[in-house]
Formats: sequence, C-alpha cells, structure tokens
Amino acid sequence: MSKDVFIDVLLPLPLENTYTYKVSSSFSLQKGSFVTVPFGGRSITGIVWEALKKKPQIEKIKEVSSVLPLVPLSLSLCKFIDWVARYTLSPKGAVLKLVMGEASLFKIPKRLSKKAIHKEKQEISINSIKEERLVFTKTQSENIEKLKKDLIQESFSVTLLDGVTGSGKTDVYFEAMDLILHRKGQVLVLLPEISLSAQWIDRFKKRFGCEPLIWHSNLKPSARKACWEKVSHEEALVVVGARSALFLPFLNLKFIVIDEEHDMSFKQDEGVLYNARDMAIVRAKIENIPILLASATPSLETRLNAKSGRFQLLQMKERVQAAILPDIQAIDMRLYSKGMKAISKKEEKMAFLSPPLRQALVETFEAKEQSLLFLNRRGYAPLTLCRTCGYRFSCLNCSAWLVLHHEKGQLMCHHCGYRVKCPEVCPNCHEKETLAACGPGVERIFEEVTRFLPEARISLLSSDTLTNMEKVQEMVNRITEGEIDILIGTQVVSKGHHFPNLTLVGVVDADLGLSGGDLRASEKTYQVLQQVSGRSGRAQKKGRVFLQTFCPEHGVMKALVSGNRDRFLEEEEEARRLAEMPPFGKLAALIITSPKAQEAEAVARALGQKVPFREDMTILGPAPAPLFQLGRRYRWRFLIKATKQAPLHQVIESWLRLIKVPKTTKVHVDIDPYRFL
Repeated sequence: MSKDVFIDVLLPLPLENTYTYKVSSSFSLQKGSFVTVPFGGRSITGIVWEALKKKPQIEKIKEVSSVLPLVPLSLSLCKFIDWVARYTLSPKGAVLKLVMGEASLFKIPKRLSKKAIHKEKQEISINSIKEERLVFTKTQSENIEKLKKDLIQESFSVTLLDGVTGSGKTDVYFEAMDLILHRKGQVLVLLPEISLSAQWIDRFKKRFGCEPLIWHSNLKPSARKACWEKVSHEEALVVVGARSALFLPFLNLKFIVIDEEHDMSFKQDEGVLYNARDMAIVRAKIENIPILLASATPSLETRLNAKSGRFQLLQMKERVQAAILPDIQAIDMRLYSKGMKAISKKEEKMAFLSPPLRQALVETFEAKEQSLLFLNRRGYAPLTLCRTCGYRFSCLNCSAWLVLHHEKGQLMCHHCGYRVKCPEVCPNCHEKETLAACGPGVERIFEEVTRFLPEARISLLSSDTLTNMEKVQEMVNRITEGEIDILIGTQVVSKGHHFPNLTLVGVVDADLGLSGGDLRASEKTYQVLQQVSGRSGRAQKKGRVFLQTFCPEHGVMKALVSGNRDRFLEEEEEARRLAEMPPFGKLAALIITSPKAQEAEAVARALGQKVPFREDMTILGPAPAPLFQLGRRYRWRFLIKATKQAPLHQVIESWLRLIKVPKTTKVHVDIDPYRFL
C-alpha cells in the first residue's frame, strides 16, 4: 500500500507563496511536474515546486486532485521563473502564469506515442532543411564563421550583430540557425511585433523549406495549446515569437536570437514588468547557450556592453548587392510653415507636407518608383476641439485626449480603447459645425496626398489596418508586386521590411518623440528615424530621405544627415555618464494605482513618509503620474535613481513592507523603466 508524500505546489496566480498538498507516493513526481489541486473552492493546475522530506506541521493538508501526463518543466525553466520573479520583484506565481498561459492549455491532450513524436521531429529537423546556400559578402562570411565557432562551443555567450539596414544580418543568423538545426537543437527567435513580420517568415520558408512555429498573444487558445505542446515535446525546432515566447517550455534550447534588440516593444508594461531582451540573456545564461542580439541601431546599454568586451561585437557597415545607403536631408519647416496653410487658394485644409517633399513624391511617382510617408501617429488627428467654446474631447477612463479616426467616424482613446461616435454638434455649447481636428495623423496625410496626387495608388499601413497576419501578408505582396505607389504608415512600416522599388522616405514630423521627460527620448527618436530611413534604396536604385523638422540643429537630425551615428551615441553616452543614468546607474519606478483617487494618493503619501534615505540613492516623489488616470484607475509615481552598486532590490522590498496596502490599491514595481507616464 502506497503512502502519502508531501509537495509544495506553485500556482499560476499573483501569489508569492507555494502551497502544501499530499499525494500518493505511487506517482513519480519531480520539480516542474504538473498537478491539479483544490484551491479556494476551485480546481487549479500548478507545478510541483518542491518535494518535502517530512510531513509539515499543518493540521489540514488537502490532496492533489490529479497528476497530469504532461512533460514537466525543465529545472532550468524553473530556475528562470525564480530569477525573473526576484529581479522584477514580482510574485513567482505571476511569472509562472507567463509560462502556463490559459487554463485550457492543460486539459489532458491526446498525445502521439514517444516513438511517433521522435520520428516526426527527425523528419522536420533533417528532411525539411534546404541545402542550397546564398552567395555571401566577405563581411557576412567572416561573421558567420565567428558565430558558428560560438555555437560549436555550446556554452553561454552574448554577441551583438551591429549592421546597417540592408546589410544582410538575417542571412547571417540564418546560417547559425542552420548549424543548430542539423544538430537537432531548438532555436528561439524574438521579433518586436511578430504579427507584422510576414516578410521574415517568408524568408525563413525560402531558406529552410518549412515554416517556423509562430507564437504571439493573438493566437487562438487552440493554436496556443498546439504550439505549447510541440515546444515541450521538441517537435518545434524553430520558434519565432513576440516577447512572451521567451517563457515557452523548451527542453533542448540551443540558440536565442533577439532581432531589433533595441526595440521598445520588448518591454512588458503590464503584469510582470520585464524587458524580454534582458531576460533572454538571463535565460541563455541559465541554459548555458549562445544568444545573438541584432540591430542597425543598438541600444546604448548593448553598445556599452560590446565596447567593454562583455559582449562579442560583429559589425556590418555596408549593404549587400551593391546597394548604398540613402541620402538623408533635413527640411527646415520654419522656412515653409507660413506658406503651408493650404495646398491651393481654393482649399482651406491645412497642409502638412512641405513643397520639397511634395515635389519629391511627384518625381518618384513619375519615375514609377515607390514612396513611404512615415508619421508615428494613428488616426486622423490627435485632438478635436470646439472653436466656439474651446471644449476638448477627452477619454472618460483616462487623462488623455480622444483621437479622431475619420474612416470609422469615431473618437478613440489609444490607451484603454474607449470609443464614441464623432458628434455633429459640440456637447458643451451645442453649436453646429464648430468642431476642429488639430494636428495630423496618418489618415490626414493620406487625405492630403490624395488631393495633390489623385492618380497615385495610395495605401495606409498602421495597426488599425493591419490587424492580422493575413492582412500583413496581403499588403506586403501588393507592395512587392508594385500595386501600391505611396505607403503612408506608422512605426509598423519601419521594422524589417524590404521593398526593392521603394526609393523615397518622407518623415512628416521628425521631432515627434523628442519632447517630454524621457531620458532615452533622443536615442529612441534616432533609432526610429534611422530604421525607417533604411527602408529606402535597398536594391539597385539610389534612395532619398526627407526629415521634416523644426529643429534641424538638434543632435539627432545632425547625426542622421551626416551619417555619424557613433559620434551621436558617444555624446548620449557621456551625458548619461555625467548624470549617472542607465547604463551608468540604475532606475526603478513605483506606480501606485487605485479606482479611488484619494486612496491612491493616501498610499503614495504613506510610502513617501517612509522613504529610505541613502547616499547611493535618490528617490523622487510621490507625484501624480503624467497619465494620472488610466483605465479608471488613478495613478501616483515614485522614481528611484541609484548607483550601480546600490542594493536597489533589497531597499525597495524593505520599503514596501513598511505600510499596509488596501486590497483595491496596487503598487507596481518597474525595474529598469522605459516609459515614464
């Protein structure tokens, strides 16, 4: 007769503690095994976190409901869960939730036999891989060989692949992936926005003759379940995904690639607040495998690590196939602003494109080449107001203006999704025909171009129009086939796309993003503008880029026009060094939120009275957050600035234990914040 053993179970809930259960010793359990347990009147699937050597001193110990016949999480993944929780100061259960996802993943699956699974994996890993090879440049070949040497050693290393746009970085790491696949290892590739990466997936299929497994948050539960199972059984050898793919249960992970490593999309801003790039480096270290960071505009943090020798640096300074970098020029909008009230005397509509940019659009169209107009602002206009009483349309749930979406006839909040039909009269003074749209969004630029180039085929690209992979693929095909003359888009068009006939890029508002209190404002703006500029002239035809700016003397504009990236980054680096800001210091933020404004303020001020005073830290706040209300919750903030040596995590943990927080109030800790709203 079997006896009971006792285990601690970690549940995928925002809880720090594990919970003790008993289970029959007839079950073969290990750390990471999946079990279903009773908890709070319901049944929940969790994982075995620890097997206890003796019965704990607890009166009533509940029994495990069932042991699931699933592949246990690896010890390395359990170690990763623990590390992420400690670094982000999040409950371990919340990090486990990132791994486990929806409860529907853990219904008992109908599995293939181990033999069948093994056979299927072999067929994918060997027979699907094409043996044809590209002709590489000398630089590509040298970098491929250096990268393969790291992979052969099968140990932890971090490599930065720093190459200009169009230099063939993807082909370089594809060759490294090929080596891993022939050794039957698993590869993880993280992209900033997987739903917008149709071209990357096409290139993968052409190179390897099979499709990668695609993972992102918009997958249906059934698709997510299938993906999760394939990864855990080593059926999926290549996984490409957004940041959440980092938490998939790989058993034989041998290589990680972070493409566009600088991109802000890798930062998670809800729930567990983490940077997928940084956490990927940690997972690679725990798994003892190489990781590659690729970018044409590396982050200052990554660049500094490469300069110091902590990361291996591989550089690619020239484009492939004889393509040359585009000519970039800044258009001083101060010279044209007075004469741009209207395109013609017959029209009263405001114009946002300068004469030089309009002329370049006409020339490019007549040459049967393609143009891209970039404005990182969705919708028609960011603000709508009444010209009679000054009423401004704002969100009911957030401290934000509603954005006019002309195509849908709606005013929309880009923070919480609240939307309302655009009225015909002012809701405040009830006057008719007094509502004015202020400022441009991509829809307004579309309208302007349509007026002065009516014969051109124009398409709008934003997250409002490219809502799924199918629409992205359709749009990419239309552009590649020459069915579109002018693209007008937001940041989604700046990432990784290759359109050989696109020779003109016009940035409608190059100054957007430079204002505000973000320490990375200049760095981010440079990265976005350099990336979008890189869409121009990627084949045989020479490219041009026009930056419309009211600040042509700004360091970002000078760096883009001169092409002297390194000087700009060195100046940014020195400014950060003097201010002891990241990467030369540490930052953390506390965000206090509550559905009651008074409660949020009370908790913030209570924390303010307990602020720890240390020479190696400066704590700013409490203060109302710039975005004071978000999704019907009121927000206060602290910003903690610390030296590199300061025990930041320990200080914050001790500080938060000094007060009692009401159940309706939440205190979020953001280690290494990237947004300051």
